[in-house]
Amino acid sequence: MRDQARLDSRRLVGKVPHGHWRTLTFISALRADRIDAPCVFDGPVNARSFIAYVEQILAPTPRPGDIVITDNPDSHKGPPVRRAVRQAGAKLLFLPPYTRRRRRRRRPGGSGRWRSRTLPMAATAWRRC
Repeated sequence: MRDQARLDSRRLVGKVPHGHWRTLTFISALRADRIDAPCVFDGPVNARSFIAYVEQILAPTPRPGDIVITDNPDSHKGPPVRRAVRQAGAKLLFLPPYTRRRRRRRRPGGSGRWRSRTLPMAATAWRRC
């Protein structure tokens, strides 16, 4: 046991790549039963590459009446993206914009506890959430 502890406490010396990371971006369509239209980009996705993905890979997969939901950057909102999705017979929806600032919710009975004593519970508790 002591020999094993001595081996584990020694410093490991080795080479590590610094600053040579590659970015790969994976985009796909998620259905209830499978993943559709998978694509991997070498590097980050810009408007030009996203439009190419939608027109060449995604557009042939939706059936009429399907809903395509995408996040909200400007590169996803262009007319070519909308046109390609609509021509396939699908509807295009966007997720709400992301914000780091969260809305604070008040807890029932928190700082307004004095109100719950003076007003009926049903009138105050759920209105403040």
